[in-house]
Amino acid sequence: MDIQEIPDWWALCPGYGCEKAEDCLRNMAFRDIRKGTTRWMCVLPEAMKDGECSYFQSKEKVRMACGFHELCRRIQGRDARHLIRMELTERFGSKGSYYRYKDGDRLLTPELQEMVGQVFRRHGFKGEIVFDKYFESYNYTMVP
Repeated sequence: MDIQEIPDWWALCPGYGCEKAEDCLRNMAFRDIRKGTTRWMCVLPEAMKDGECSYFQSKEKVRMACGFHELCRRIQGRDARHLIRMELTERFGSKGSYYRYKDGDRLLTPELQEMVGQVFRRHGFKGEIVFDKYFESYNYTMVP
């Protein structure tokens, strides 16, 4: 794991007493980053309720996507493009966020890729949903 990949806002977990610590990205990151690091945001043991942690994040890599300019270019009709942009702006929370995802400045998790695909299909897109770039990465995006 490359420490440079871990966003500074992403909470780590020491995993004390947690049965899922070995499978958790937050714990794996904690074990790697603590060498020489003196300060980082951390998940506290109180996050564990009835054996489940709301901050658990699988350490399996996922297929992330960047950008959807090509998808937008392939939309037929000005009205459909406008409706897709408006719905995605609402889903992403702001016009700025929409453009950061569209331009590839923010990563699209598998869940976000699915949501974007559904929006395009709902507005008549018939082709294959393909994003501008793909790569395998740890999923540092989940925030409960």
